[in-house]
Amino acid sequence: MQSENEQDQWYMSITNAALYIAIGGFINEANRLLEGLWKHKIPHDRTTWLPDIAFEMLWYAAGNRPANAPFPKPDIDELELSHRDYMVMPLWASQYANTFNTLDPFSKGMVLMATKDGKFPAKKKEEEALNQFKLYFESTVDRPAYSICQGLSMATELASRIDEEDFAIDLLKKWAGKFNKYPYDSAVVLIGCQRRVAPLLLKGVIAKELALTKKICDTFVDEAIAAIDNRMKDGSSLVYGKLSWSELLKKLSKLAIKSDPEIFSKEEKEGKWIGRHPASTAAIKETEKRIGLKLPSDYKKFLKRSNGFSGTGYGPELSSIEEVCSLKIAYKDHEDIFEIIKGYPGEEYAQNNNDTIAEYVERAIAISRASESEVWLIPPVRKNDEWQCWYFHTGEHRFRNFRYFIEHLVQMFEEY
Repeated sequence: MQSENEQDQWYMSITNAALYIAIGGFINEANRLLEGLWKHKIPHDRTTWLPDIAFEMLWYAAGNRPANAPFPKPDIDELELSHRDYMVMPLWASQYANTFNTLDPFSKGMVLMATKDGKFPAKKKEEEALNQFKLYFESTVDRPAYSICQGLSMATELASRIDEEDFAIDLLKKWAGKFNKYPYDSAVVLIGCQRRVAPLLLKGVIAKELALTKKICDTFVDEAIAAIDNRMKDGSSLVYGKLSWSELLKKLSKLAIKSDPEIFSKEEKEGKWIGRHPASTAAIKETEKRIGLKLPSDYKKFLKRSNGFSGTGYGPELSSIEEVCSLKIAYKDHEDIFEIIKGYPGEEYAQNNNDTIAEYVERAIAISRASESEVWLIPPVRKNDEWQCWYFHTGEHRFRNFRYFIEHLVQMFEEY
């Protein structure tokens, strides 16, 4: 939140943090954090629609819905039913009903708990669904993290609906243990969206597993609200601003290698360094002369520590200073693709915004090779403005400057 350049992203981060606190049983503290966000009257970002559902379930169970929630209050019965349909998809379930006996336990559980004609299945069918999920959990086969979290979420709801509260609590504790291994935001969201599970969560049955206490929550909420206030007043700020470029790149190298060692060379792994030799001042000046621009100081500081950088999994390989050129030159042999990039995201965006993507693309400097994901530096129009840094991958992700982009990579590895 402190450094994220895109408002919808840090808005989502704060909402998810509040939800984490809430499922630990600290709904009042979570509400205080949300109100610290909402007081700034930021347009509510509907990318939080799933967390919004989770909070509706928790607020209903607590009998305490904040009066200033920035979205309309739904009918809780309709919300419960629509969320079951979202999780299971009745059409999908009906298509597999004819081949039920050939399905794996997870899919059988999904089919059995599907709604029909706008109604939940009978208790006996939900009991059968829960038994299938029990078989799924007993299996030792490797399964996707999201499926595990999804299965635990649905099984916990089923156990709660058919009065197996002790088993539901046991599942919740298992879920909390899995969450530490698979820390996906969606895992928190899915467990919070279950209406019958919400009362158990509010009792704090997994507060210990989530390492939450009232003191911890109060301290975090105080600090987060202060950070939100500062963000609204002064804009984004660096998280690792005290680190030198050398320290920051060493940190990124270690995290990247630890995350996915197979993509790096033996030398990189042994040296715990995925950077390059420093660029010379002469090489930097030569490129500035060639492109007719003075490169931003933060990028030049990076080059003087590492002339390019290996791809990290969250970002592409960064080019050496000798390869840096305008984006237009980088695509000189693929002018059709360049025009497609300029046209993203279409006429509707251009009509609703004062600027267009095309004008940024026209003056962009490519600091990575043309590929499915790229990093660009965007020269400012006005003299005293900063150079932006864009990470382009199925759309642009804008950063205040190049340093913010590198810090973003570090934070991605630390978070996931």
